[in-house]
Amino acid sequence: MNLLIYLVFVPLCVFFGARWLDRRYDVHGSPWLLTIACVIFATATFYPSPLIDGQNTQFMTHLLGGGVFVGLLWVYFMPLMRKLSWWYKAVILYAAVSALGVLNELYELWAHENGIITVPITDASWDLLANTLGALIVFVIYYMMKRLFKQR
Repeated sequence: MNLLIYLVFVPLCVFFGARWLDRRYDVHGSPWLLTIACVIFATATFYPSPLIDGQNTQFMTHLLGGGVFVGLLWVYFMPLMRKLSWWYKAVILYAAVSALGVLNELYELWAHENGIITVPITDASWDLLANTLGALIVFVIYYMMKRLFKQR
């Protein structure tokens, strides 16, 4: 059940929800970027993660399926933020990845307490760090690419 939520339900809701917002607010985001973001999210559960302090973690799952996913959604909706300064865009990205990361951790707690997932949930701090690092990676790459293509 939990795997079905991460593999199908969330990516489809995000994809169609973002496309609806795209049409409603005339975003003109790339459907390919949105598709890549949703595929990364759906497959993130299968990425191997390192042991941290001898404990199994979901670091790569959160780095890619949390941070990079939210970062790509941020890039998708970038046309709505074109008049904002870079630091304000960074604050929006950090707020989005933090809010969605905490929401995910609350879901994990609920699912654990109700027997839906049986893995330990003691790695919340590492999960939130991984979410933030993933978003930071997208932020840095976005501005590096923007600067590189601006110089040409």
